[in-house]
Amino acid sequence: MELSKILICPNCGSPLDFSDDRRALHCSGKNGRVHCFDLAASGYVNLLAPGKMNNAKTGDESAMVKARSQFLNLNLYEPIAESLASFIESGDFSSNNYLKSDFLKKNFSEKRLILDAGCGEGYYDLFLADKIANCEIIGFDASKFAVAHASKQAKKRSFQEKMFFAAANIFDMPVQSECADAVISLFAPISENESRRILKNNGCLFAVIAGERHLYEFKAALYSKPVLNETRRPEIEGFLLKDEIEVEYMAVLPSKEAIMNLLTMTPYYYKCSPADKERLLSNDTLETTVHVRIIKYSKL
Repeated sequence: MELSKILICPNCGSPLDFSDDRRALHCSGKNGRVHCFDLAASGYVNLLAPGKMNNAKTGDESAMVKARSQFLNLNLYEPIAESLASFIESGDFSSNNYLKSDFLKKNFSEKRLILDAGCGEGYYDLFLADKIANCEIIGFDASKFAVAHASKQAKKRSFQEKMFFAAANIFDMPVQSECADAVISLFAPISENESRRILKNNGCLFAVIAGERHLYEFKAALYSKPVLNETRRPEIEGFLLKDEIEVEYMAVLPSKEAIMNLLTMTPYYYKCSPADKERLLSNDTLETTVHVRIIKYSKL
């Protein structure tokens, strides 16, 4: 991956490149000042600008990353990852005809860059790297613990040549304009302006959001009066809605640990009372609906 053609310094906007020993990234500098960013042992780099370090407080702490990783390793959300990969590869569908997407017109004869805005611990990125040929993936997240975990997993699977992770602000991503073929956003805020800036012409944004019945039985075990999720298809300025698919199935949480890990990775963790949590954890196992919408937008 030619990072020098993609990454820019979060301080001055100059291109970033590896140092000779490949243990750091440095910029060419402006006004004689060069900025350097050391790579952690796991392979990630912290590109949160000093004046924006408070963004890191919104990132997941180590315990939350561990809980999410343990839950996702059960592969209960694998159908979501599989559907996203297939959606990216399959192109556009209408009722009467099939058109290959702009993203894949060249059938990946050239490398294609996918940028994950809010990558977390990298579960979905690792899946895409395994399933989609000739793609390169860069993941950004405010949590250094999350990107450290993602980088370690990429190394374990020998994906470090096609994947790179950094702690960064997804609303001010340290990349060149019009560098990405696709941006993905899974259960995360959509950075509309940044997505538009960094996507190439006709590039695609894939947004994964909770469906109406997502985790309904889980919420019924947590709250006395659960409600359906409000789901509105985001309208994004500068983008054309191209297609949408829904993924819905039942998943069994096999243990109290799995139930608690799922709670920890949802907003309900901060909203529920001790009594709510006790009621939820009275279940040894729990079957719940998984329901998501995957929406594809094309940059105008």
